[in-house]
Amino acid sequence: MNVLGGENMYRHISLFTLEDKNEIPKMKAMLEEIGKNDDTIKMSVVKQNVSYDAPIFADLVQMLHFDNLNDLNAYPKSQGHQNLMKNGPKCKVKAIDYEI
Repeated sequence: MNVLGGENMYRHISLFTLEDKNEIPKMKAMLEEIGKNDDTIKMSVVKQNVSYDAPIFADLVQMLHFDNLNDLNAYPKSQGHQNLMKNGPKCKVKAIDYEI
């Protein structure tokens, strides 16, 4: 059950692999700001990879929770996401959205 009492919540997970590893702190800060400033995001977690001895699949992970599919689908057009796309460090991104 979601925080508003509905049945379905949705999770968005993105994995970021940065071209310049020195940009990791900047990218992490930008991702954290998105979670703080978007009211449709009910939970935001941003973490940095710590297992560099194993194969590296990404430098950062972002997990966002949304109360409904409309909010999830609106996220790519949100101001925070658009700012990240325009001003964020160069990176490769893989993402998945699913119902929880």
